Amino acid sequence: MALIGKCTYTYQRDSGETTKQEMLDENGNTIEIDVPVPETVTEDFDDVYLIIKQISHFQLYNDDKLQVVHFQIAAYLTKEHRNLDQEQWLFWDNIQLDGYDYNKNVFEQCYNQLKNTNGFENLIND
Repeated sequence: MALIGKCTYTYQRDSGETTKQEMLDENGNTIEIDVPVPETVTEDFDDVYLIIKQISHFQLYNDDKLQVVHFQIAAYLTKEHRNLDQEQWLFWDNIQLDGYDYNKNVFEQCYNQLKNTNGFENLIND
């Protein structure tokens, strides 16, 4: 399965600028450090072929069992471009699945979440 169509991908990257931030060093002294300032970038794509590349499932035990699912997506120009070189994507991201339901198909849950994510609402099943 894949999603195809028009989408808008928004991400953050280093702007090249920094800001000063106070923190404590290992001795408890206040020091000032330079912290990178992120820049929000938005890119529009008229036609993409978007797939889930990987799904990772974690079970964490505390008082209750917590199940967390992360999935990686990658977008390509076409299915053929993906088949030629799956590491040459237009964009790639790692996303956490909201409200994972162990009793439902995990791929369907991930793809459905993507189709309801801001910028990806126009994607349809391939």
